[in-house]
Parts: sequence; structure tokens; C-alpha cells
Amino acid sequence: MNRLTEKDDQGNWHLKGVRWEQLHEGQVITGELREKLYGALWKLMEYEDTGLSPEEVENLKEKCSLLGRKDAADLDPTQENTSCSWQEQMASTFLGDSRL
Repeated sequence: MNRLTEKDDQGNWHLKGVRWEQLHEGQVITGELREKLYGALWKLMEYEDTGLSPEEVENLKEKCSLLGRKDAADLDPTQENTSCSWQEQMASTFLGDSRL
């Protein structure tokens, strides 16, 4: 999964490609900035639609990891005996190998 955020050397985070100054009151929202904000909010909406809390996502990620499954690409939803549910597959898709 590609991260939407990044941290600087001091540990300050921001949306990739967006400086905090661009979000201050009175600043013009450009087309490029709008697209980045919309993309981040869309990803948040998809995550919220899973109905899972961050703790549940972490637990599911750990469970799938213990089963030797790195991410959703390793899961076959057509298998009846799969140990990871669709929520676990969704969580794995969103988290990948690192946090959001």
C-alpha cells in the first residue's frame, strides 16, 4: 500500500505533496490540492466503510500475519476454509505492511 502521509526528520507528519501552510485559512485551494485532499478523504471513507476500529484492524493484521499471509493478495476469497474474513482482507488491503 502506498502511504498518504509522510514524516519529516523531526517526526512531523503531513499529507504527501501538501504543506500545512497550504491549508491555512485564506489560502487558495488549487485543483492539484483539491485532488490530493479528495483522494485522502476517499481512502478514509473506504476505511470507515469497513466498520472496523483501528484496534480491530491491527488485530486482524496480526492474525493474518501469524497465518503467513502478507497482504490481501495472498488471500483467496474463493477458498471456503480461508481463515481470514473479508474484513480481514479489507484491513490487510488498507494497512499493507505499515500503518496508514
